[in-house]
Amino acid sequence: MKHEIPPLLEAGGGSIVNVSSVGGIIGMPNISEYIASKWGVIGLTKSVALEYASSNVRVNAIAPGSTKTEMYDTWLPTAEAQAEVAAYSPMNQIALPDDMARVALFLLSEESRWTNGTVIAADGGQHVGCF
Repeated sequence: MKHEIPPLLEAGGGSIVNVSSVGGIIGMPNISEYIASKWGVIGLTKSVALEYASSNVRVNAIAPGSTKTEMYDTWLPTAEAQAEVAAYSPMNQIALPDDMARVALFLLSEESRWTNGTVIAADGGQHVGCF
C-alpha cells in the first residue's frame, strides 16, 4: 500500500482492496502460518483505513473462500479433493475468479463510497460455520 496511497492522496482520495482469506476470519487447523498472514492482512486493512479515512482514502478487504485458481488446482489436484473442500461451503461450490472480481469492483466503485475498513467474506457462507 505504500505505493498506492501517495497517488490516491494526490488525486484527493480513492479506494484500495486487499485480499485476505476466509481463514483470516475463522481460522483453520494445520495451516497456522497461512492463517496468521491472512489475519495480518485484515488488521493492516482496518488500521490503514483509519489512518487515511480523513483523506478520503478507503481501504477494504475481500476474504475469499475456496476459489478455482491455478494455486487451488495445484493444492487440490483431484476431483475428489475439490469436492471435499467444496463441501465446507454451505453453497457446496467453489467460487470462480470472476466472483471475487465482482466483489472487488463493488469495493472500488462509488456505490461503496461509505464502506471503509470492512472485510467482505466472499466464501459462500463458510465463515458462518463449516467445521
